[in-house]
Amino acid sequence: MTRLRLLVVEGNTADRNDQIRAEDGEAYAELYGRVLQEISPDTEICVARPCETPIEALRDQVDLARPDGVVWTGSSLNAYDDRIEIRRQVDFFGQLFDAGLPIFGSCWGLQVMTVALGGRVRRNPWGRELGIARDIELTPAGAEHPMFRGKPARFEALTTHVDEVEQLPLDCVVLASNAASAVQAVVIDLDGRSFWGVQYHPEFDLEIMTQVLRRARQDLVAERFFPSLEALESACRSFAAIHAEPGRSRPARSIFGISESVAEASTRRIEISNWLDHVRRRLGDAS
Repeated sequence: MTRLRLLVVEGNTADRNDQIRAEDGEAYAELYGRVLQEISPDTEICVARPCETPIEALRDQVDLARPDGVVWTGSSLNAYDDRIEIRRQVDFFGQLFDAGLPIFGSCWGLQVMTVALGGRVRRNPWGRELGIARDIELTPAGAEHPMFRGKPARFEALTTHVDEVEQLPLDCVVLASNAASAVQAVVIDLDGRSFWGVQYHPEFDLEIMTQVLRRARQDLVAERFFPSLEALESACRSFAAIHAEPGRSRPARSIFGISESVAEASTRRIEISNWLDHVRRRLGDAS
């Protein structure tokens, strides 16, 4: 199997990652790097942090790393804000995409692509999609695309986002949708340039989701996702128990409507695994 060198782009600011670590979480790039190496143990990971790094230094870092592909993490940022941390990421995406590097993006990564290539992102008028994205359905194009090889035609996924793609750039093909967001997965394959993106988080697991819920606990109670902090904490304990023993927690899974596509890592991460295969095939074609 081809040994891969991957660049993981951290979508969050350093301050946000410090907050996440203070609550015993992982920075998103650290999390993604760990997941990539769990799927493909011999993969080499290099991390880029465009929120803190000027574009010229990022370009030098890419030249030194010589990555075979790029993975873009989630973020707490909003793509429609005018901030240097966002402008750097949008510019950096354009450079990597134009260089012909295959890119995979989760949530924020999909939104950065949208802005970089001329589309629009907005605050979701239906509100936050959180926890488990329900009834994601493959489009006819999605059912035929290698991103979803081995995935059910209708599935659930772990998610957290308040923004969504309002208008996709030209040449994007929608691969999956649900009632909460019409754009749950897209692909671009154009003149040797490739992007696969999803609005949800295949890199998350139920334990990570408990951390997400706890970090946003005040907002989630205010928005009536949970009637109280105690109810939120009870759900977090149940999620953690399901994560610890997914095969022995079917009653709890039934209560929360947690399917195999969420509970089992091999199914939950299919999109990432298929993208890694896609990168290896591209390398084989290049050689």
